[in-house]
Amino acid sequence: MDDPIAHAPGYSFPSGHAFNVAMMLTTSLIMLWPLVRERALALRALLVAGAAVIAVLTALDRVFIGVHYPSDVTAGVLLGCGLSVASFLGFSHRPRATKEPV
Repeated sequence: MDDPIAHAPGYSFPSGHAFNVAMMLTTSLIMLWPLVRERALALRALLVAGAAVIAVLTALDRVFIGVHYPSDVTAGVLLGCGLSVASFLGFSHRPRATKEPV
């Protein structure tokens, strides 16, 4: 076996792995945030730190095994977080229905 790493054809920008992990973790944090009481700041900090560690390890893994450049994983993480936050903001500020549904 010459090269143990499989190389997929096509573009590698942005990293799909980094994008998916960042989006999943950001969405999970957004959903869990209201459930964790404000007095439990240590738990909130632990959730954010855990999510950050997972995202960084995934990004570093993609670079270290040689399938992505740092710019690929950086773009994937930023796009994943950005899309998740934009979706949350877009749906949380939609107007409420004024009439009963039919």
